[in-house]
Amino acid sequence: GGVAATVVVALVGGWFVITEGGKSRFTGSQLGFISYLNYDADPYFRTNTCFLTSESDNLAYFDEVGCVNYDPGRRNVMILGDSHAAQYYAGLARRRPDIQFAQVTASGCRPVLGAEGEPRCTGLMEKAFTTYLSEHEYDAVILAGRWETADLPRLPETVRMLSYQVGQVIVLGPIMEYRQALPRLLARHEATDADVEAAQFYSEIKEMDRLIEEVLRDSPGAYFSIFDTLCDGRDCQMIATNGQPLQFDSSHLTYQGAVDVVGALLKQGMLR
Repeated sequence: GGVAATVVVALVGGWFVITEGGKSRFTGSQLGFISYLNYDADPYFRTNTCFLTSESDNLAYFDEVGCVNYDPGRRNVMILGDSHAAQYYAGLARRRPDIQFAQVTASGCRPVLGAEGEPRCTGLMEKAFTTYLSEHEYDAVILAGRWETADLPRLPETVRMLSYQVGQVIVLGPIMEYRQALPRLLARHEATDADVEAAQFYSEIKEMDRLIEEVLRDSPGAYFSIFDTLCDGRDCQMIATNGQPLQFDSSHLTYQGAVDVVGALLKQGMLR
């Protein structure tokens, strides 16, 4: 019995080696989707320099010279927030090379006054509000984050305060999230499959989008709904223009995804 079990295991293992993990079971597009499970977003997020994480859990890692790079000869815009702000940097820089973008981002809190969370993030947000935005005259600041209900009372106050310091305050709403990584979902199902639709946190994101728009209705800031940009009813965009997943995990944009979303926002008048 032991010998038979060993033979079976060897045969199965040999089959996986010969077929490279059974690649023939998948279509080319499925393999393309699966490859995005190993997507390296660090170069686009500028991780551990302009985007602090648990691996760079100290303000000393933040590269002030490279990240808060004000250029008096161009329009200057600061991106402020967590990973859901960092994901837009590369897309913004690609779409608007005429603008100098400063990036002040960290995981662990959202860009609001009195933010609660990881010290690396709360400390960086406080420094942005009290120092970075006061040192220069920014044309705009973009606030983005994985917004939570606790942020809603503080967001209008933050926008009003910033409106006295910068030319325009822009708030980006929440992005669609999934119960598992989008590339895995797309590899298993068609983009129009009911299982993919069921995996969306559709109602939750739609409600958060509505609440943020409501609390900012009388504020001096400009609100842009990522939800409305990507979703037409229950039909939400999941594929980027290059044919690959719009997001590489459950909630963060790929580089091409960021380029696509920023392009759509610019058409709506953002940074005009």
